[in-house]
Amino acid sequence: MRIVSLWPSISDTISKLGLEDSIIGVTPYCLKYLKLKHRVVGGCLEVDSPKLSNLKPDIVLLEGRLQKGIAEKLMREGYSVYLIPFPRSIFGILENIILIGSILGRLTEARRLAYEILNELIGLKRRELAGSIYVELWLGDDIVTCGSLTYIDDMLSWIGLQNIFSDVASEFFKPNFNHVKIRNPHLIVVNYEPYPKHRERISNILEIFKERGWEDMEAIKRRKVILIEESSTVNLAHHGPSTITSTLRYLLSRS
Repeated sequence: MRIVSLWPSISDTISKLGLEDSIIGVTPYCLKYLKLKHRVVGGCLEVDSPKLSNLKPDIVLLEGRLQKGIAEKLMREGYSVYLIPFPRSIFGILENIILIGSILGRLTEARRLAYEILNELIGLKRRELAGSIYVELWLGDDIVTCGSLTYIDDMLSWIGLQNIFSDVASEFFKPNFNHVKIRNPHLIVVNYEPYPKHRERISNILEIFKERGWEDMEAIKRRKVILIEESSTVNLAHHGPSTITSTLRYLLSRS
């Protein structure tokens, strides 16, 4: 089977299922989760149509939240397309592993992988509440946080951390910094992409917080700020099998 995967967590899963040799096209954001070299055929929000046409894929896998428009376009052009749902919980991530395995004829392997991750997760579960947390994701030029309709909110709850916006029935949204101050979290996590402009900004993170009027917040006074530079093993913005347990371990060790 000739597979084009246009989302990092999908590519990550395919690799973990032993099917990386079948991947013929990806996005640049997928490469960190793959061992082999692969042709880039587009980004997360666009596809290079001539490149894709030349590859003649048997199936194109996309993410269901942001890539519906691409999927509709590719279906009109005659491609076999499958949208993988955006996971709203830890179990949504595990379900997607099984879904991808089923689509690609690796159901047994997918179930085994999902069950192995679940066993690891059970060992990480923290039943008592450890405190409240504010999560900030730096995605390109955007700053967003997460509500209850995300796998991140569920991951935090799994290890006893209460997302300060868990009462907001939303996915990702631009935070109101004054609302963050009012909710006064015990812990702050900033997840940023490994780009020079983000690294430069993160080096001045306490000044940035001060400009927002956060200097009297509990997390700032206690210096309970966790910085996550996205990698192939620790990354809150990624919902593939490579990062779920290692990211939780990272947070547990620092919270």
